[in-house]
Amino acid sequence: MKSNKIFFIHRGNSWYLKYTLSQMHYFNPECEIILLGDQSNNKYDFVSHYDISDYSQGIDDFASVYKHLSPNGYSYEIFCFQRWIVLRNFVKTHKIEGSFFYFDSDVLIFSNIQEIISTFKLDDFDLTVSHEESPHCLFFHDLQILQKFIDYLFKLYTEEKLLQKLVEHYENRKNDGTLQTLGGVSDMTAFYNFSKCSDTNVLDITKIIVDKK
Repeated sequence: MKSNKIFFIHRGNSWYLKYTLSQMHYFNPECEIILLGDQSNNKYDFVSHYDISDYSQGIDDFASVYKHLSPNGYSYEIFCFQRWIVLRNFVKTHKIEGSFFYFDSDVLIFSNIQEIISTFKLDDFDLTVSHEESPHCLFFHDLQILQKFIDYLFKLYTEEKLLQKLVEHYENRKNDGTLQTLGGVSDMTAFYNFSKCSDTNVLDITKIIVDKK
C-alpha cells in the first residue's frame, strides 16, 4: 500500500512550523503535505493548505460532553481531542481512500514515509502510537479506524464507568504530586485506553522489532 497523504493540524504560525514542514517535504517530495490551519500559516507553496474552520462540524458536540481533567488550559486540551474530528471530516469530505499519516507540528522527520511503511510493515496494522500512548507520529490504515477512535472518544465521556476511570486517573495524579509533570487526562490517555481495550491492531513504533526471518 502506498500512502502519500501527510497531515498536520496547527493554529498560528509558530516559528518552528516552517522547519517542520520543510523537513517533511525534503524527505517526502512525492507526498502531498496537507496543513489544516488558519490564515496566519497559509504561506508555504509546497503545502496544500486548508482552513480548520471549514472542517469543524461535530467539534461542538464533543465540547458538550467533554470534562476538563488537565492542568493545561481548557482551550488547548480540548482542541487536542477535537483535532481528530477535524481530520476525520477532511478525509471524509475529500473521499481519501486507504492509509494516511498524521504528525504533530513540532516533529522533525528524517525519513521517507514509504521506507517507514516497509520497515514497520505498517500495512499489517490499523494504527500506530509511540510509547504506548503518544499520537505525535500516527499511521491510520484508513478512515474507518479514525472513525472508530472518535466513537471511542465520545464513549469515554458519556459512559459512566469509562468517565469515572478518567476522573480516578486525574485524582490519582493530583494526589501523588505527578499532575504537573505527567499531566492529567489528554488524548494520549484516550489513545492508550483505546489500544488496550479494543480489538484494534495497534503498533507501538518505539518498540524494537526483531526480524526472525
